[in-house]
Order: sequence, then structure tokens, then C-alpha cells
Amino acid sequence: MKLFGCGGNKKMKKIFNKEFLKVAFGAFVVLALFVLASVFADKYQVEMQALVANEDGAGMVAYVFLTIIAVVLAPMSTLPLIPLASKMWGGFMAGILSVAGWTIGAQIVFLLARHFGKPLVKKIVSLDRLRGIEDRVPNTISH
Repeated sequence: MKLFGCGGNKKMKKIFNKEFLKVAFGAFVVLALFVLASVFADKYQVEMQALVANEDGAGMVAYVFLTIIAVVLAPMSTLPLIPLASKMWGGFMAGILSVAGWTIGAQIVFLLARHFGKPLVKKIVSLDRLRGIEDRVPNTISH
């Protein structure tokens, strides 16, 4: 039996392979955390503003610092904090602070990679896996 004109069960299996399901589940988790953070930000806006939005900017500095750490330590993410930051400082300021943290974090990661390079990566990832990743990246960039 064909499902909606598709090529049957084989095509469905091809579309919904394990890798796709992992990515879809990860995207769902991130989206759910984002929604939960938004609800949390709405419910506890007054308390969070009293805690973080003091006049000396310590909350903003802490947010940028957390964002930098999240960029340098890849498994961590500050995506769920963006709605909170938007509620506390407004969307524009939250965007500026996020971009500043991402940029500084990316610069730190670049400098670490440039300085330590492949020897550090070899300690974390096997050489076979590293070569497999390198094989997937094209050697030249077409203009």
C-alpha cells in the first residue's frame, strides 16, 4: 500500500532513519526548553528583574559571561536563557549581549584551536573519526 503517493515503506524508512530522528528529537528538546523558558520568564518576571536587573549591569555581564562559556564548552547552550534576557533587558539589548557573548566565545575557541590544534583534538577524538570528518569537508571552496 502506498502512503500519500510515496514509494511505500522503504521510502518512509529512508526518511525517518536514526540520524533524522536524533536531530528531530534534539530540535524538539531545544524548542521545548525555549518555550518553557518563555513561560518561566513571563511568570517570574518581577522576581528575575529584582535579582538581575540592577543598575550596575552585573546581570548583563553575567549573561555575556555565561554565553561565552556556552560557546567555548560546546555541549552547553544559553538558548533557553534568551527569552529570559529579552524579558529583563528587552529584545534589542538581549540580542546585543548574545551576539557579544557569541563573538567573544568564538574568538576564544578560534585562538584555542589555533594554538593547541590537532594534538588536543587527538586526545579528545580518535584519529579515525577525525579523518572521517575531514573526508566529508571539501578541500576547496568554489566561488
